[in-house]
Amino acid sequence: EDAAARYARKADLKSLEKSTVIPCQIKGYGPEVVRGLIGRRGQTLKSLEAVVADDGKHLCVIEVDTDRCQVVVFTTRDRLKDGEKIVRDAMEARHNDLKNESNEIPVVSHRGDGTRMVLGKGG
Repeated sequence: EDAAARYARKADLKSLEKSTVIPCQIKGYGPEVVRGLIGRRGQTLKSLEAVVADDGKHLCVIEVDTDRCQVVVFTTRDRLKDGEKIVRDAMEARHNDLKNESNEIPVVSHRGDGTRMVLGKGG
């Protein structure tokens, strides 16, 4: 009997199937939202991967493509649905932050007091 046959008998095919890493592609957000997932020095992305990986219980890699404005979550089959939700929630939070952002620009300044223009979503 060869090694492959011995391994096949011992292998639990259900757990092997669960531990297979598969991708989930997320699109539909702009470049600022996608870039926001990376964060400063990649810290946001690393922490997001840790949350999806559930403190090392699962494998997770998140690939961010800012040129195509897409994110791909690679994780195990049993964690994919939760992982996708975690990443989508993070992207939606960043999207909402950008929607509610405004910027004040001084137009005329006289002794620290002056006219300002506020750029924002409006309403």
